[in-house]
Parts: sequence; C-alpha cells; structure tokens
Amino acid sequence: MESRVRYAEIRPCTVPETLEEPAGPAAGVVVLPTVPDDTERRLDKVRDTGPVHLIECADEALATLLAGDRRLRALCTRLDERQPAVPAEKLPAFRKALLAQGYPLA
Repeated sequence: MESRVRYAEIRPCTVPETLEEPAGPAAGVVVLPTVPDDTERRLDKVRDTGPVHLIECADEALATLLAGDRRLRALCTRLDERQPAVPAEKLPAFRKALLAQGYPLA
C-alpha cells in the first residue's frame, strides 16, 4: 500500500494561547516562523566570550588534579579529559597558581 503525503499551503499564523484554540487558519496547515521571529528567538543564544588558551595536560589524572585545585578551578574550564581552557585575561594568574602547584607552563 502506497502512502501519500498531503501538502498544505504554508501561511504565517499566530500561536494559540490555549490548547482549545485552533493552531492556525485551517487544520493541517504547516506554520513556519518568519525570519524576524526566528532571529529574535535566537538572539543572545550564542556569544563570543573572547580569546581562550587551550592547555594540554600530559594525562587525565593531572587535568583532574588541576581542575580540582581551589585556586585553579576559578581560572579555567575543563573541556575534556586532558584539556582545560583559560581565558586570556586570566592566563597570568593561572600561570602563577600552576607554578605554585609545581607545574611551570611551557
């Protein structure tokens, strides 16, 4: 048995306030958001936070140790098993705290 897809006219319409109200001008009408609506909805969902230094640790245990240190965890974000990321403005403080742990940054 062959299935048939029913295509409907695409027109903008309003979103219903309650479930009892109809969703569009006619049942079966596909409603697509307009470009300004979509842009407004996506505004501020993604932003650039500035340059970041990606630090590579020799192994996962070292990355775990550094991410758990009370001075270092405020200065970096762990991205994966071996890589913390440090914002450029926090790099000098990160280097100093890392050196205090006995790990000079090359």
